[in-house]
Amino acid sequence: MIRKQLRCLWAFFGASVTLLWLFCHSAALAADAGVHKHHRIVTLAPHLAEVVFAAGAGEHLIGVISGTDYPLAATNIAVVGGVHGIDFEKLVMLEPTMVLGWELSLIHI
Repeated sequence: MIRKQLRCLWAFFGASVTLLWLFCHSAALAADAGVHKHHRIVTLAPHLAEVVFAAGAGEHLIGVISGTDYPLAATNIAVVGGVHGIDFEKLVMLEPTMVLGWELSLIHI
């Protein structure tokens, strides 16, 4: 039981670090090229939406999975799927530049 919790904690930590690196790295590349690229992020797990808001990128979040209820601002964002799968038509229509998921959220796809 504890081993499973530690794996989840490491997965959350890894996703957080990866998200921050990707966001900062792509922003730096866009700044270097003199191009302002507007990020459009979709998250496929509720905790990833929390990570996006914690990283200060909440204004770039355009799609979430059902059950995403924290922070409160995340409840006003388009829902692209739930526990039974992802609505790929809705996902494509949002035209995201970045889709964040994690291994356990992709089991049903």
